[in-house]
Amino acid sequence: MNEDELHKRYWDGVPQDPLYPSAMSKMLLMDDPAAAEREGEADTLEVLALIPPLRTGARIVELAAGVGRFTPSLAALAGAGGAVTSYDFVEEFCVQNRETCRALGLDQVEVRTEDARSAVLPADIDLVFASWIMMYLSDEEVRTLLRGIAAALVPGGFLVFRESCIKGDALHPGDWPRFPGEHPCRYRSARWYFEALADLPGQVLTNAHVLQVWDDESDPNAQLAWVWQRT
Repeated sequence: MNEDELHKRYWDGVPQDPLYPSAMSKMLLMDDPAAAEREGEADTLEVLALIPPLRTGARIVELAAGVGRFTPSLAALAGAGGAVTSYDFVEEFCVQNRETCRALGLDQVEVRTEDARSAVLPADIDLVFASWIMMYLSDEEVRTLLRGIAAALVPGGFLVFRESCIKGDALHPGDWPRFPGEHPCRYRSARWYFEALADLPGQVLTNAHVLQVWDDESDPNAQLAWVWQRT
């Protein structure tokens, strides 16, 4: 089984996995639903606070949306006349996101069951938002995705993304850490992402912000977030 098949099999199984009894626990891969709700809410607020002000009627793309814990907030940021296109490759997550958006009357949200690596992004995007996707991609896939995002953004548009990273300056982590179920991911360093962003026509506005809700000195990994603006 190749890496792509392993990722797909793993995530297709998460919606039915009794280890993760709530939607938030499935998104955070935490088996304690109360802790997942508490930490997930704090995480969501902290990440969203990094997004710069957008024009009314903004066009937003959300990658790896999952069940849509960020989607309604992104729809609010888009404002009147705006649009949000959310992507995820797990159909059950997309179904839940669509149902939530429908119940909230968010007609400006379109949820697409597509792999972000092969998705054709809309043109003239004001914001691309991504949470926990690049850690599942190869180095070249990340660079290709970043180039595609940069090309789709309007001048002055933003990329806001967060990733699980190793602490320290090593370019590569060596052995892959694995989630339960032998699910591989790449914990790169902040330096690696800075170098990947440096190849794009823009500038980093937020220098590897450490998300406080996950800041733990005993943890060898860190949750980092970037804000990058196309010039």
